[in-house]
Amino acid sequence: MARNILLGDEAVALGAVHAGVSSAYGYPGTPATEILEFLIRHEERHRRPHAAWCANEKTAFEAALGTSFAGRRALVSMKHVGLNVAADPFMNSAITGANGGFLVVSADDPGMHSSQNEQDSRYYVQFAQIPGYEPSDHQEAYDMAREAFDVSERFGLPVELETRVERVWREGDTYVVSAGSRRFEAANVIVASGAASSRPLGIVTDRDLVLAVMAEGLDAALFTVGDIMSTQPVCADEQSSLLDAVALMREHSLRRLPVLDAAGRVVGVLTLEDVLDALAREFVDLTLALRAARDRERSQRR
Repeated sequence: MARNILLGDEAVALGAVHAGVSSAYGYPGTPATEILEFLIRHEERHRRPHAAWCANEKTAFEAALGTSFAGRRALVSMKHVGLNVAADPFMNSAITGANGGFLVVSADDPGMHSSQNEQDSRYYVQFAQIPGYEPSDHQEAYDMAREAFDVSERFGLPVELETRVERVWREGDTYVVSAGSRRFEAANVIVASGAASSRPLGIVTDRDLVLAVMAEGLDAALFTVGDIMSTQPVCADEQSSLLDAVALMREHSLRRLPVLDAAGRVVGVLTLEDVLDALAREFVDLTLALRAARDRERSQRR
């Protein structure tokens, strides 16, 4: 594990990055501002995730919810009174549900250090009947932000994480896992025996690391990959159609498929994000083709 000195807001943002967040939106307001500032700096250095300020908390929430509807992981951050502005889409999202993991971060301000009231965002969680997290320190802020995306996808609901001013402004130790996964921004590792023609023995995901080791407070040095990997992974043939691969994902409730060649060797990993990217490009091409055909027909009628 790597040790980092982070603000509480930065720990939340880093947890989202390591969970594979695709897009993040927000409206500036202390004590939540540093979350999106961290993600914007991360995008400038690493070109991901997409992070942007919005006109207000409502439009920020709706942009993030749209990302979730498309199957990507999304985060929206705001201060506690900003959740009032976003209350309409917030409550509706509890009814419509979420596809990609959707994390709503509300930064509360007991003592009114930079706010006009002392609002408790936990009442919104109870009212909407969605899962909620309340980290008590920097480490929990990182761990809970990372885990929240899995919980959101498991239940098909947005998840709220409530931070407080006394934690987000103070620096503290935060330990993060899987240095190799972070270096390559990978969310899974394929496990093989090493034989040239060997099928994969299993797969280890970031979720396995968090739930099996970190959440239990265990020492990662005492475990092998074989202790926590998922065995007998479902695989796709590299000659299979995209529709066949999607059908496998749907049948087995998977987000990722190892891809094998004719000899049974792993040649890649197909993710739902890859599928969405491919489909998005196809839809763009279709849109351009329709627009060109429409323009041609109009010119012929003149």
